[in-house]
Amino acid sequence: MVSNFIYLVLAGAVGGFMNTLASSGSAITLPIMLFLGVPPSIANATNRLPILFGSTTSVISYNREGFLDWDKSIKITMPWLLGCGVGIVLSKFINNEHLQAIIIIALTFAFFLLVTNSR
Repeated sequence: MVSNFIYLVLAGAVGGFMNTLASSGSAITLPIMLFLGVPPSIANATNRLPILFGSTTSVISYNREGFLDWDKSIKITMPWLLGCGVGIVLSKFINNEHLQAIIIIALTFAFFLLVTNSR
């Protein structure tokens, strides 16, 4: 159990570092949590907390530096929030086996985009 704790701390540190530099920290943290036996729904939900914290910190920092265009940000955020809401509702109907398969497919796709430098 102690070794799992150490693995999770290391994965969190690497994932946080990656998210700070260029995103994709979930590509580190999610597979490690799944490998350690964390159920997919809990791993995915737990993975959202640092993303929320990092995003909030970024908004505060960008706003302090004067780089945040609130009008444009709100226009972009509203449809995004609607889509997030729909996704959250739909995710309640997915069991852990299907969720794990979806996570693996999404991470494989993200890894492909990262390696091929696709935009």
